[in-house]
Amino acid sequence: MKARHILLIGAALLLLTGACQKSRYCRCVTTDTQEMDSVIIVNVDRSMRCKRLTGVGSGFNKEGKFVESSYKYTCEQMKKDSLPTVPNLPRVQ
Repeated sequence: MKARHILLIGAALLLLTGACQKSRYCRCVTTDTQEMDSVIIVNVDRSMRCKRLTGVGSGFNKEGKFVESSYKYTCEQMKKDSLPTVPNLPRVQ
């Protein structure tokens, strides 16, 4: 009986620790263009899988016209602890 209680408590703790992280970081790489960076880091909701993120688009106003572009990316999840090792990542002060 005690082993069953320990298992239930362990499972509950595992669920609580997994539920605390509300987002995940995806490292996305493209070979579509030379204009944009080939590697970007995207912060997505925990319910979204990085592998399902296949394209990133942007839009801006240029001389009164709205210009849109989108690029194909291959994304994979990265650990939050490895963010400081990403080169040229803007830092918030």
